[in-house]
Amino acid sequence: MSVHSLELSARTLLFTEEITGLEDFVHHPDDVLVDIIEQPEESATLWRERRLLIPGWSAGAVLIGYGGKPLIDLTMWDAVWPLWSHLVTVVEEYLDAGRSEISFPTQPIDFLLYDRGGNTFALVGDTEMDVHRESFIDQLLLAAHQFFDWIEEFTDDDAAHELERVAELLAARRAE
Repeated sequence: MSVHSLELSARTLLFTEEITGLEDFVHHPDDVLVDIIEQPEESATLWRERRLLIPGWSAGAVLIGYGGKPLIDLTMWDAVWPLWSHLVTVVEEYLDAGRSEISFPTQPIDFLLYDRGGNTFALVGDTEMDVHRESFIDQLLLAAHQFFDWIEEFTDDDAAHELERVAELLAARRAE
């Protein structure tokens, strides 16, 4: 049986300047990252300005921890909007088939969610975690909802489709 219900932590950070590699931010991340929840207005201003210059821009990092251990960390920085969409897809496909795998949008990193021996596992890069199926999925979907809700509330972009997908998955989970 999988571990008992554990807390998932999720943060979405945006880069305040162009990043070309880890050395640009890993030692002083606070100098080049802004948190969409802790600084929603500043993040939204940055989002709008960058997307005017670079359509589709969403460079940053999604940090996900589970049970106090990192699953997705700063070294896995990527385009955050597509990454959150991919994370919703991995949950959707896992719920349909009991196994799902996605690749990060611009990084050579895979995320696999699967069952083995009655347990549920999340594998990201080289990090594998035994997760509590219900709490992990529900909390990951709620974190995705929080991100897409921020887009709807604070930016000029339309995340209605993503919010609808997340709502449908959460409703299906409640009906199980």
